[in-house]
Amino acid sequence: MNLSHPFIIATLYSLPAVALSATGTLFIVHLPKFHSETVDISLGTISLALLISRAFDAFTDPVIGSLSDRIRIPFFRRPLWVLLGGTVTAFLFYWVCATSFIGYFGSTPFSYIALTVLFFLSFTAILIPYESWGLEITRNRRTRDIIVMFREGATLCGAVVAGALPL
Repeated sequence: MNLSHPFIIATLYSLPAVALSATGTLFIVHLPKFHSETVDISLGTISLALLISRAFDAFTDPVIGSLSDRIRIPFFRRPLWVLLGGTVTAFLFYWVCATSFIGYFGSTPFSYIALTVLFFLSFTAILIPYESWGLEITRNRRTRDIIVMFREGATLCGAVVAGALPL
């Protein structure tokens, strides 16, 4: 099998986009209902947490982008961010999905807001370097177009999967 073929490269690169998109969609669309009904967190607190965390992203996105640009490890600088950010995001996502964990830490307004901000910070630590990595995989313009096309298609698939989960 020729692993240098553009479609194989694009497919392998785009696979994490499905999980990233599904995770973000689940957090924003489905978890607020779960938290308000099961954990008894007020909708006002949930809305405020989402507002603060998304506003905080306006500052953290450029900072993380700049930091991920400055690390000078050949080929591994973007995957390192994806790996480390993915580990933290997976832990935090499990935390906000598990009733026992969110009940232990996360049910007060301040702790819920802090947990939401931390989740989106770690999510940004994956997403910004991951999207930049797609443009660094090859210098071939046609292959870059294919890679970005596959990633965006995978992102759409992840959103559809997350949207269909309650069904």
